[in-house]
Amino acid sequence: MQSEQKQGADVAAAIEKEGKLSKDQALIDRVNAVGQKIAAIANTDTVPAQFGNDRVYPFTWTFHVIDDKDVNAFSLPGGFVYVNSGLLKMVGSDDELAGVLGHEITHAAHHHVAKMAHEAGHLNTELAIAMIAAALAHARGQDLGNLYTGMSLAEQKIMANHYGEAAEEDADHGGVLYMQKAGYNPIAMLTFMEKLEDLQHRSVDINEGIFQDHPLSEDRVASIKAELASMGIQPTASQMSAISLKPTQFTASTTTGPDRQILFQGTVCATIHDPDGSRSTVLLQSLNAALAGGLQFGDINASADTVLIQSKPWLKVSAEDAASKPGATPESIAGDIKHALQMVLYRRSFPAFDPTASTPDAKDEHHKHLAIRP
Repeated sequence: MQSEQKQGADVAAAIEKEGKLSKDQALIDRVNAVGQKIAAIANTDTVPAQFGNDRVYPFTWTFHVIDDKDVNAFSLPGGFVYVNSGLLKMVGSDDELAGVLGHEITHAAHHHVAKMAHEAGHLNTELAIAMIAAALAHARGQDLGNLYTGMSLAEQKIMANHYGEAAEEDADHGGVLYMQKAGYNPIAMLTFMEKLEDLQHRSVDINEGIFQDHPLSEDRVASIKAELASMGIQPTASQMSAISLKPTQFTASTTTGPDRQILFQGTVCATIHDPDGSRSTVLLQSLNAALAGGLQFGDINASADTVLIQSKPWLKVSAEDAASKPGATPESIAGDIKHALQMVLYRRSFPAFDPTASTPDAKDEHHKHLAIRP
């Protein structure tokens, strides 16, 4: 256990030196709040391990956000857990975030890296732990190259493959149980796994990243369903949709000034003439209420100069609104707003596919950010 903590801390220190940790305190606080609730369970409760060792060892857990658009998360031996900001955009609720963190916590709590180090045979245990931890953290190629010097090809393969199917299935199994014990909905493990499955299918040219560190298979999805069934849980489509699209920290806001922008997931969806803020106040109330009720892509429409939400008038575009865009009309502005709102909802539901990436170069750039690269 001391070797796990030491080697994990060494790699964590190297990650911190790279200066990639996010300074977004809201994201950091959210990940830490969910992670610490699950970690507290891992420090006290035994969850039987299908791979590794389920001996409870009370690590001092730390949770970090890496400022990176790539979809990835990983943990290091000894209780160091990292989540990319790109992955956080995929989670639809704190329950789904708990699924991700429960999975990563299980890797550390069940001592998967130590198990893999043991399987490396005659390798020095501390060296093996350090190497696997560095590989999981996508340490720079030259650093790994120095560690690999003098190793056999078989040993190098063990290090380079990161986690195998057995470790992943155990992390899914343990993650479901840990998150439920911490008060989160275990169905969210399945909803997020299906998002990853969709990402993998839509990015068939990508063979790195989260699918390299965490190999995904239909068997793993089936195993999670079986795990839920053993707990007496049979998820319905409506339950899964509600969890996947739960509007945790998913609300619209506005800027100030005579021409106010309505911001939705960092996207400017509308600019309206509203000197006193009365229009934007009403619009935000109704939009956020619809989001809280599970607003979907198909719920946004436009008719002439009016944007509709769930078939009800939401925003009637005025001539003053259209004046901010030369050559625009209230009708064209209404269409633009409809499209902008739809695209945010669409990207949130299907983060692996960006319908705005119409050119090959744009699509490649989008896939580049979805791929996880060392």
